[in-house]
Amino acid sequence: MKVKKIALLVVCLLVIGMFSVLSVFKIIQTSQVRQYLYSQGYNNEDIKFIRTKVGKAPLFKTMVIFKDEPEASYYYRVRDGEVLQFTHSVVEGVSNQRKPEGDYKHIDKR
Repeated sequence: MKVKKIALLVVCLLVIGMFSVLSVFKIIQTSQVRQYLYSQGYNNEDIKFIRTKVGKAPLFKTMVIFKDEPEASYYYRVRDGEVLQFTHSVVEGVSNQRKPEGDYKHIDKR
């Protein structure tokens, strides 16, 4: 009985630790992307929404929606300390139609 309680406690601590570590990495990446956007000339008034999620590939991706283009989402990742925009799309639930490539306002040119 005592061994089961200890095993359960260890499993709980591991799960809590894993979620804590993931949360810290999400906070760090959100901050890195926000700093990158500031360095590109954006400010808080330009950004409507920014959130980092855990996914499959890339493991952490940050979605940014700009106030002047609320129907488009831009996705960023951090690789080797460098912030990269890797894709963009129409925001789910806003429109079912694809947006022409030239209509996106905030595509990184690099």
